[in-house]
Amino acid sequence: MKTLANALRFAWRALKLNSFLATKEQQVVAILLLLFMILILIRSLI
Repeated sequence: MKTLANALRFAWRALKLNSFLATKEQQVVAILLLLFMILILIRSLI
């Protein structure tokens, strides 16, 4: 549970850092990955 939250925080930080550098495709992939991880987090709580 804690590792998932850490992974989520890492992905968010990576997304924020890369948002300046990344192409649109990379941003879309990063956002989809973040949403997928949030979905897993929510399902693990229920």
